[in-house]
Amino acid sequence: MTDSGDDHPGQAFPPGRSGGLFDIKWQLGGLRQPTSHNASTTAIETIIPVNSLLRQLWAVATIIMMVASGCAPRQPFYFFEDGDLSHYVGAVQKIEYPDTCQEPLNEAAGTIEPLTLTNSKFEEIWELTLEDAIRTALENGKVLRNLGGRFSSFGGPRPQTGEPPVSLLTAPDATPTVYDPALVETDPFRGVESALAQFDVQLSSSLTWERQDRPQNVGGPGTIIFQQHLLGDTGNWTSGLQKRTATGATFGVSNETLFDNNNSPIRQTGVPSTWTTNYDFSFQQPLLQGAGLTYNRIAGPDSFENLYGRPNFRGVLLARVNADISLADFEIGVRNLISDTEQAYWELYFAFRDLEARKIGRDSSLEAWRRVHALYVEQSRGGEADKEAQAREQYFFFRSAVETSLNLVYSAENRLRYMMGISASDGRLIRPADEPTTARVTFDWQQSLVEALSRSAELRRQKWRIKQRELELTAAKNLVLPRLDLVGRWRFLGMGHDLLGANNSYGADGADPLEGTNAYATLLQGEFQEWQAGAQFLMPLGFRRELATVRHHQLQLAKARAQLQDEELEVSHALVEAIRNIDTNFALA
Repeated sequence: MTDSGDDHPGQAFPPGRSGGLFDIKWQLGGLRQPTSHNASTTAIETIIPVNSLLRQLWAVATIIMMVASGCAPRQPFYFFEDGDLSHYVGAVQKIEYPDTCQEPLNEAAGTIEPLTLTNSKFEEIWELTLEDAIRTALENGKVLRNLGGRFSSFGGPRPQTGEPPVSLLTAPDATPTVYDPALVETDPFRGVESALAQFDVQLSSSLTWERQDRPQNVGGPGTIIFQQHLLGDTGNWTSGLQKRTATGATFGVSNETLFDNNNSPIRQTGVPSTWTTNYDFSFQQPLLQGAGLTYNRIAGPDSFENLYGRPNFRGVLLARVNADISLADFEIGVRNLISDTEQAYWELYFAFRDLEARKIGRDSSLEAWRRVHALYVEQSRGGEADKEAQAREQYFFFRSAVETSLNLVYSAENRLRYMMGISASDGRLIRPADEPTTARVTFDWQQSLVEALSRSAELRRQKWRIKQRELELTAAKNLVLPRLDLVGRWRFLGMGHDLLGANNSYGADGADPLEGTNAYATLLQGEFQEWQAGAQFLMPLGFRRELATVRHHQLQLAKARAQLQDEELEVSHALVEAIRNIDTNFALA
């Protein structure tokens, strides 16, 4: 069969065809125009091998080009670039500074030139008492500063000033502040309020509206039930409350209101739209794993699907333990601040006394050198050259000692200023106004030992950590139990032509049960009620992770107890050394 037209004489296509595969044959082999259906079939069979050969040749050529390009090295190609990236170096290495709108501290920015051996002029002497020094340190102690080490002048000829404190610059996060207890209390993950928030009532609500306008493949008898063009509106409003209790149970109440309006032919006559509302009451109570006040106060409540032997507990009790640990850390920081301030105060006192003593030695050596030098000039007995040189050397030795002591005074004064939180140099020279106690103080050994072991903030902190490990171990043992939850649900619902308007309930009119009804009237009648009851069970075979969790917390508890014992031993050794130093200092004074 052939079709020919006046517009394209000499061309023929099968019925319903034009171009495509049939007009390619004239370009490939110069094939003759088919004059019948059999001739067309023969032409197609001839074209298929040719197309297959072309595809094979194209695939081989593509593979050859890919291999050739992969083996031939080429320089990188830069689009609209010459390959010179030197102009990026300055931009990449540029240092950015944050814009915090934070003005520098006046005590830091207003520091004047410090006191040195070559610049020893100051405006006045600041007679400072120990009480004022501690008060100033506490007033400026938002960050609880420390000297970065323990220095003691006991047994040494000079005051111990150490190096300038740099703990804040090297480890700022390790330095305690006055904000730390509040930060732990308000931690959004492990704070007390965060743990209590897990038991708060949760309100949820959602409102959606949907428009339907779609054709449907329906024909014949199906049009009696289904529309070929479905039109409708659907609305859904859901709101509810959910509450977790301290026993691990979850209670919830929710309301769902649905609106449905469409042109379905199976709807009741005169009632194209309906309202449906229901109230749902549900509960879920764990019986084994996750049940009880103890577990939920330690680990916090958790859902049925989320408990698989987790080692991360975030309950109220653990949050309060963390808060108590932070208070102990804060107490340690305040104690160290006061202790280091007092130590810096007495080191400065010692530096001044050491300077005065060395000045006396310098003046004495100067007077001796003058006498010997006078004899040396007169060539008298006792004025030999070796004696004059020895006297001169003694003078310069004591003068260098005075200069060294003066530099130590400046360093000790600077450390006291740092502990007080004031400027490093303001034109004044601090001099301690208080004198140390010279009376003998004797402490009862047993009473001192008991107080040291009971009042030490470090020991109290470690005991809280032991309590923390004990609570975690108790919660970990609960995870070895299988999970068994009781679940229940009760729902009552109503349907009507309107949501609130009419006064009739569903079924009041026997001929048309939805005509003139409202959903809430039907709901309050209590005719339609549904319920559900059941149990959920979950248990890993072998409890491998759960048993490992228990063993892990047992080892954590053993480690904490061993640390407490050694800390108590360290406290007793420190107390022994303190008592010995008190007795030795009084004997040597």
